[in-house]
Amino acid sequence: MNTMVNSGYSKIKASRLTGISRSMLYYERMERSSKYNSELESRIIDIAGERPSYGTRRITAMLKRRGINTGRNRVRRHMRHLKLVKLKTYNRRVKRVPRAIVVSKPDTMWETDITKIYINNDGWAYFTAYIDLCSRKVKGHLASRMSRTQEMMEALDNAVLSVFTNGKTHGLILRSDNGSQLTSSRFEKHLKDYGIYHETIHAHTPEEDGHIESYFGRFKDDYIYTGEFSSFEEFKNYIDWAVNDYNTNRPHSSLDYLTPEEFEIAIKEKEFERKYIEKKLRRYKNVELL
Repeated sequence: MNTMVNSGYSKIKASRLTGISRSMLYYERMERSSKYNSELESRIIDIAGERPSYGTRRITAMLKRRGINTGRNRVRRHMRHLKLVKLKTYNRRVKRVPRAIVVSKPDTMWETDITKIYINNDGWAYFTAYIDLCSRKVKGHLASRMSRTQEMMEALDNAVLSVFTNGKTHGLILRSDNGSQLTSSRFEKHLKDYGIYHETIHAHTPEEDGHIESYFGRFKDDYIYTGEFSSFEEFKNYIDWAVNDYNTNRPHSSLDYLTPEEFEIAIKEKEFERKYIEKKLRRYKNVELL
């Protein structure tokens, strides 16, 4: 069309004869800057290197915590470019049910359980944790060689005395499964001495203590499966660091991407507590509020 115009045809006639819009005569190709930001990619690589199990949501949250205010779609685009996006896997056999209890105050209700981790050349190690159902904070933990009632009691002591310095728990509720350590007479007496009310889940209903089950799964993905341990002592020291990192640095999606410690501070504010409760009530059915 430009050739016809240069030969003397009018722009209107040249457009009609060629069937091309006249606006194309005025089009100028603009140089576009790259849609990938090298500085942002560098920050993403740093976070993904430190926390390889993190996806786009938590990478975005960590960037915001470091002062980089960017959206998840932009982070996803850069992570795809860097080949850091992982395919999501679903376990279709998992029974999903609405949670019946929403705990709005810390240190009202805890859950506990024990899991095991294999250490190369050193056998099995056990990790016991007590988590708060309001803030998801790990209140107490223990890395041990054995998984007896004694270890459950030691972990409980660590949890209670870190929160209630006088040992009086003021009606704290503890939920657990029906493991032999957790239903033994020694453990029940230990709970009674602290004034803790113990409730166990029904048989074949792991979703009833789903918070601790979810915690162990996420904890292993984020901290255990990404490293190797050469000895039990190394594992024990690492667990202490990992629990502290989980409580103070890891953003939690169910807490609006706050850390458990940040959430415990925020929930003390009446307006934050009100909005948090309203959000949970909209999400779940048959809610019992504690």
